[in-house]
Formats: sequence, structure tokens, C-alpha cells
Amino acid sequence: MLRLEINRVFGFLAIACGAVLIWQRPQATAAAAGEPGPAYFPMIVAGLLILLGIVFALVPAQVAVKRDADPDGDPDEKGDGFDLRMLVVFAALTLAYAGLFTTLGFHISTALYLVSASYLLSDGGLRALIGSAVFAILGTLVFGIALTRFFGAFLPEASFL
Repeated sequence: MLRLEINRVFGFLAIACGAVLIWQRPQATAAAAGEPGPAYFPMIVAGLLILLGIVFALVPAQVAVKRDADPDGDPDEKGDGFDLRMLVVFAALTLAYAGLFTTLGFHISTALYLVSASYLLSDGGLRALIGSAVFAILGTLVFGIALTRFFGAFLPEASFL
């Protein structure tokens, strides 16, 4: 019986989501009424989803290694490395980001999201926190400039400032 690895399943789901976004492009373009940000951003996201989905579907999964494993790095014997707790944490973090986006604005909410996500994926510690903050600030600035200058997207600012 064919058993799909979890990353391959997510890869196929990402490809399907990207295809649906492209399929729905005429409706998104008509709703945008000539504004380039809402017209082109879904296509960028769709392309990135499809590309990421192809990578996940084709690249073989790596065996997860416990962080507190033996010094020789014995693989995790419990399963395929899928961490449901981390998935729930990232889902909650993403929901919080979406909920705070209009209140905190693009720059603050995106920087907080990237700091949190990057730090969660690191080994922890002060050095990782500083690295996450630098990554988040630079990533937010570069992505914000790309969205506003190249695609004409409107990014909300903090409502309390």
C-alpha cells in the first residue's frame, strides 16, 4: 500500500491551492478594478505556493533528529518528525498576525510575526533572538518596499500612531 509522507501531502495541497488561486484569477482581477496590488499579489502567492509544493512533493523527507538526542545523533524513532504541537503554535501565531494586521499595521505586525516564527524555529537563546530580530526587520523592510514600489500594494499603518 502506498503511504505518503506528510511533507508530500502538504506539497500536493500547496500545488492544489496555487492552482485554485490561478483558476480564480479572473474574479480577483475584476474585483481589483485596475489596482495592481490586489490584481497581481494573488498570482505571486499562487506561484510561490506551486513552487514550494513541487519542492515538498519531490524532495525526500529528512529523518527528524531529536534536539536532545545522543551525541552520535540517533534518529527519532517515534515517527516521521511531524510535530503537531508546533503546527498548532504556528497556526495560532498566524491567526494572531492576521487579527492584528490592521491594528498594528504591516510593519509592526509582520516584524513581530517573523521574530516569533524565526525564534520558534531556532535553538533558542539570546543570539537566536537577536538574529531573529535582524532577520525580521530586514525582511519586513524589503518585502514592504517590494510590495509598495513594485506592485503598488497598499499596506496599512498602525491605527494607534
